[in-house]
Amino acid sequence: MFDHPRTTYPPAMRIWWLAGVLITVVTAVVVGLGISGLIDLQVYRAGGWSWIHGVELYGPGFPSPVPGPHVPDIDSPLPFTYPPVAAVVFAPLAWASWPVSIVVITLAGLLALSGSTLLIARELGRPAACGLLAATLGLLTGPVRETLMLGQVNLLLMALVLVDCLLPVRRWPRGLLVGLAAAIKLTPAVFVLYFLARKDWRAALTSVGSFLVATLVGWLAAPEDSLRYWTATLFDSTRIGRPEYSANQSLRGALHRLGLPDLVETSLWIGLIAAVLVVAWIAMRKVDRLTALLVAAAVALLCSPVSWSHHWVWVLPALMIGWYRGGNRWALGLVTAVFLIGPQWMLPTFYGREFAWSWWQHLLGDSFVLVGLGFIAWAATRPRSTPDSPRIVLDLGPAVRRLSGSGVAPVGREDPGHSDALVHPPVRVGESPSTAGSDRNPAASGT
Repeated sequence: MFDHPRTTYPPAMRIWWLAGVLITVVTAVVVGLGISGLIDLQVYRAGGWSWIHGVELYGPGFPSPVPGPHVPDIDSPLPFTYPPVAAVVFAPLAWASWPVSIVVITLAGLLALSGSTLLIARELGRPAACGLLAATLGLLTGPVRETLMLGQVNLLLMALVLVDCLLPVRRWPRGLLVGLAAAIKLTPAVFVLYFLARKDWRAALTSVGSFLVATLVGWLAAPEDSLRYWTATLFDSTRIGRPEYSANQSLRGALHRLGLPDLVETSLWIGLIAAVLVVAWIAMRKVDRLTALLVAAAVALLCSPVSWSHHWVWVLPALMIGWYRGGNRWALGLVTAVFLIGPQWMLPTFYGREFAWSWWQHLLGDSFVLVGLGFIAWAATRPRSTPDSPRIVLDLGPAVRRLSGSGVAPVGREDPGHSDALVHPPVRVGESPSTAGSDRNPAASGT
């Protein structure tokens, strides 16, 4: 009845879309088969089950295995290291069957990955296709791949932070989701420093407030577990894992693998944390908000006592900045190779074999840490950024006028939730952005 022109895509684009679909399907199949055992998903379900049935979250008898009315066998090979409110959040996974839990956590991770890269692409002024391409290729990186194969929540937490800080139109105060993410897993609390460095006092207070409210909910839901967690478990680093394990890509892990005396190691660790915080603060005050966010993420990864390799999903937005903004190709290629290969897995590991590494093995085995330090140093030495560019939101009114012959392209509207956003004047067809609005006519001035 109606004849519509058929949309055709160049062969190269079709190949990229096909590759994206294939990589996504293969990833889903690999995760679904449980090749990695989805160990962390087991821990989440066990935590939810324990809260539902009144089993101690942080006791020695944490599910191993225990029967339940809806979950025939919950078995956690690892202790529960999250705050009590996280167990409340994970409770629905305990009610679901194991196959359903796998599907839910995997799809949620893939959606969070895609949403994050779309936001980053938008922030960089790139089309949505670039964001989807980055999400597809991101599945090949070690941190993203490991997150999905372990059934981890790293991608979900990253998405919460990015949505909270970059989404132009929100129905909640900025900082709310950062506080919730910190209540589930403490490390996102470092993004309060980002708000402080950017002088966004309201967002900083909102983050702290939402964290306290969520923590209070956890305390009311599990008072005994909360008392134990906040007074003892939180300070017991032995529950997290062996610090020398090569997968621990943090400053503490790198220092511990050197086999230094305890006092020397602790002193160096505190000194390095202080230095990282100072340099990161300088960087966050001068760079654009996206780079500042990634600097804060690097601080969290470096300064945490344990940052497993799969925690480093934040490298994907950093790589997007480098490749889409045209950084040094050699450096970008090297960093990309590091996170595709994961050199730490190619070295002797487990059972304390990291203590016998040679100097060059330490360089390879601590590669994530070195990249994180290099990124913060690079950001701190960048020229001071101009005010952040506007987050473009399509306005259909000017688009309709353009189609009707007025020659005015869609206009970018200001992000009302970000104080340093700018409003771009409309750009006439065939006119360069630098000369747009110079005639100050009504169409250009918006009056």
